[in-house]
Amino acid sequence: VLNSTVRKETLKVWQGYLRAKFYDDSLTLISSADLDAYDPTTTATPLDQWETLSGTVTAPACATTGRIALGLKDYRAYA
Repeated sequence: VLNSTVRKETLKVWQGYLRAKFYDDSLTLISSADLDAYDPTTTATPLDQWETLSGTVTAPACATTGRIALGLKDYRAYA
């Protein structure tokens, strides 16, 4: 995740995540786990530098498909 801002505005409400999702053969979600997270209010990473997100997870025995998602969540109360 790049710890950056548009026009050097401070990031305050967007948090990044790395998530693993597992599905059965009918593509029904059977398991989801957040592996790592990025919080701009607590990171020590300087602006315009990359911060690594990583993790490990074991797929459930009945899983036939797995997906890795890198996303953002907006934690503002009105969002």
